Amino acid sequence: MEPASPWTEVLRQALAAHDWLVAEGALRRLLLLGAASAEQLDLLAYVLLMQGRFADCEATLEQALAAGSRSFWTPHKLGDARRGRQRLEAAAAAYEQALVWGSDSPLTVRNLLEVLVSIDPERGVRRLQQLAAAQQPGWQPGACAAASSGLAPELAEWLCAVGADDPTV
Repeated sequence: MEPASPWTEVLRQALAAHDWLVAEGALRRLLLLGAASAEQLDLLAYVLLMQGRFADCEATLEQALAAGSRSFWTPHKLGDARRGRQRLEAAAAAYEQALVWGSDSPLTVRNLLEVLVSIDPERGVRRLQQLAAAQQPGWQPGACAAASSGLAPELAEWLCAVGADDPTV
């Protein structure tokens, strides 16, 4: 087994400190030293996302998918990057892919519903109803977070009508 690169320790420290520029540099160095793995590309995309570099993030996530990433977080972050670029239909499609790949994160549900309500409030409510009927993992906390954000009063109305558990709704 090869010894860990000193760049791995630099990366670990930079991530812990939320020093995104240093983390990006360490990741780019690691990518130059070896074959780019889907995991490394996914992590680089996260670092780019945290810097608000949505176009670079999106391109890197496309590379991670091409390299074989099957983590639901990859399309989730792709949705975040596309949302940051105001590509809402494409963002919704990416969040839907994250759900298909097994996302149980309320963040995926929240982000999907916020995007759909931005496109068409009725579409957001319809999708919420489908998620609730299917008992999608994370649907209720995700929907409550979307409704509580103030971006989606239509979601709050539906959740109140069905007796949401969250008092912030």
